[in-house]
Amino acid sequence: MQDSEPPRMTFEGEESQILVRNFATEKSKFVQFVIAHSGGLIKSETHANYILIGFAVVMFGISLFVAFGGESETASSLQKYKNKPQFLPQNQL
Repeated sequence: MQDSEPPRMTFEGEESQILVRNFATEKSKFVQFVIAHSGGLIKSETHANYILIGFAVVMFGISLFVAFGGESETASSLQKYKNKPQFLPQNQL
């Protein structure tokens, strides 16, 4: 096997070959997108990964805030509507 050929797997009694792809040397599409659209600010794969991790953390925080941190109606917030004529049924006026 020459160095320029990709590694191949062969099984006993078979001549079929499976090409093994090395994913460790390729950049992900997200990293390529961040580097391409950063306006030259991000030049390395490591920095692009840090940006993507930070973006994921911020999005996770926003989703937690939206799900659990919004205004909840408590008894005190409902007190401002209690016994107001516009909120009472017509027969109680």
